[in-house]
Amino acid sequence: MVANVAAGILSELGYKTRIATSSSDALEIITAGVDVDLIFSDVVMPDDLNGFEFARAVSKVRPNIRIQLTSGFTKFRGVEADDEISRILAANVLTKPYNRQELAASVRRSLDAPPLSEVLE
Repeated sequence: MVANVAAGILSELGYKTRIATSSSDALEIITAGVDVDLIFSDVVMPDDLNGFEFARAVSKVRPNIRIQLTSGFTKFRGVEADDEISRILAANVLTKPYNRQELAASVRRSLDAPPLSEVLE
């Protein structure tokens, strides 16, 4: 339900959206070569991966996709001190609850930022 609300807002803002119900479904879409500029994902996911693990998996397959995580929790499991991707993503997590303007600004910042592949060089 939350994904549908976020996708609806993003669609109203002019973005094309696609919803995946799990990290495995999302990885299938990504590995199939579907044109994706940004992944907007919760830190807590309904399957084996959390948002940080999912982001690391995406970065291996499609390093130029931007990733924006969101969470209602203030501390994130899965963030390891030696994992630069998780540290970067944790610093930019969109905290829930968020409003339309916060979502729009967060997505725009993520799209305008360099991809993780460039930041990690």
